Amino acid sequence: MATMLYTVLAASGGWVAGQEVAIGSQIALTDVEARYELDLGTIAPTGQEPPQPPPPPALLDGDLIETRRGSLDRAIVIAALEVFLTRVGGGIAQYVDARDAALVASLSAQGATLAGLRAALVGTADAQHDTLGKLQTALAGLSATLADKAAASELAALDARTNHLDNTSDATKAQPGNPIGDAIAAAALKGRLLAKTTAPALGDLADGQWSLICDTSTTPPTFVLAARVGGALSTFVLNPPAA
Repeated sequence: MATMLYTVLAASGGWVAGQEVAIGSQIALTDVEARYELDLGTIAPTGQEPPQPPPPPALLDGDLIETRRGSLDRAIVIAALEVFLTRVGGGIAQYVDARDAALVASLSAQGATLAGLRAALVGTADAQHDTLGKLQTALAGLSATLADKAAASELAALDARTNHLDNTSDATKAQPGNPIGDAIAAAALKGRLLAKTTAPALGDLADGQWSLICDTSTTPPTFVLAARVGGALSTFVLNPPAA
């Protein structure tokens, strides 16, 4: 039965609902328990519920999970489930593989759009001499990395405890076999990764500098190639949100 908090009054003499309590303290009583005390004037309602204990974790390391395959039942511990998910070809690896394939398709379409835009604006000039060219080169490199990974026969096992890049979310983990994480890690080593909680801004870059920026204000995080040339900021979103 639900309980509510009541303040113990001096008229109670320090005795409420069959127990000794301090005057001025609060006591949790059910409606049935409180009705008699209210009639006697020994307590006053606070209108508040007692604090609730935090719910237990959904899963603990020692928990058992029952699996069923046909007529067979088997109990496994959480650690075994973790091994299954993180092994080569496991559930997490398959999820990352599917995300990579979708990103390759998106990058291919956007790369063609960017190439057409650059051709219309600057013609056939060296790609390193203009912002769009630099973005196009970086985009092509990332797309090639993803394509190479997609063609591999196996995925490397994913380790859920690998180191995180500073201030980035789980999606930017540098994990074996994760080309997105590898590309970000490589950019970080070159000093060209900015992990932010907001979209890129002009003040993030010096003139002539470009960076791969992880905007963690979105879910999932948005990866943006940004460059500053002539005091103007140009950006290109690598993984735009679905329409």
